[in-house]
Amino acid sequence: QLSVNINTLSKRMNDVQQMSSEKNPALQELRALELSGWQLHQQQWVLQRDHLVLARETLEWASKNHGEKGRLLEVWRQHQQEYARALEELRRQRQGLENKHLEVESRLVERGLQ
Repeated sequence: QLSVNINTLSKRMNDVQQMSSEKNPALQELRALELSGWQLHQQQWVLQRDHLVLARETLEWASKNHGEKGRLLEVWRQHQQEYARALEELRRQRQGLENKHLEVESRLVERGLQ
């Protein structure tokens, strides 16, 4: 399902990029921020999909190679730490984009109300 979502999101991002260009700089910036947010979301889905694939493959390998369980456990623990760091970095980036989006959106509305 994650692969389907990743592909669907890629198509939607391409559609948005093909839309006619906006003349208002603030709206251009909002569109760019939206696309960046979608790209981060897509990166997170790819990361999660790859993580799940590795988990499945690791368990399958361990069930067939009992003598490898200790080594596989160490590899898994290292991967788990890297995965958690990568997820946290994506969250940090997404929070930054959301803050910037709110700032630009607020500026756009305030200009319209002046």
